[in-house]
Amino acid sequence: DCLVVELTEDSYAHDREAALRTIEGLHAMGLRIVLDDIGAGYSSPSDLSTYPIDGVKIDRSLVIESALPRTRALLEGMIRLSHDMGIRVLCEGVEDKATCDAVLAAGCDFIQGFYFSRVLPGREAESFLRSLAAPLAAYMEARQEILMVSGFTDDRQVSGSNRLFADNWELSAQRALTVTRVLVDEGVPASSVFAA
Repeated sequence: DCLVVELTEDSYAHDREAALRTIEGLHAMGLRIVLDDIGAGYSSPSDLSTYPIDGVKIDRSLVIESALPRTRALLEGMIRLSHDMGIRVLCEGVEDKATCDAVLAAGCDFIQGFYFSRVLPGREAESFLRSLAAPLAAYMEARQEILMVSGFTDDRQVSGSNRLFADNWELSAQRALTVTRVLVDEGVPASSVFAA
């Protein structure tokens, strides 16, 4: 019950029956399932009841517009609906204090975005990670949770004629391992963190 699998809409939208069988199998093995980018694309509120999921990540397109009354109402409704179904919520794209305050007021469980830190040069990033190690270790110990560090980097164009990007696997692995090593060097138990 410690590993989380994030599913993007394109991984389950094309063949929902096959996706349901796969998700049920993963869930039966004790994996937590999180649907990514909810509120964008073709995702549907019915996905929350169709699939045995533990969490959702609300797309940044809704989060960054949370100051608008209608968008805020939609965001609050999505969070409330998810909570009523026993599903935890992460809001993506939190880039400033006002947005952070808005999603917290709406009841969001987790927050992700540049508000906490923009991309930093190597030495600054290492120093920042070192400052997080002790509070992060205490947080995870208190909740009996572990941390998966993902270095996802989509900096390679799929082709020159479009703006789609593909994951740079080598750089992604290097980033995830670097972050994991720094956290372990600073006292986060190796059994509580892994690179993916």
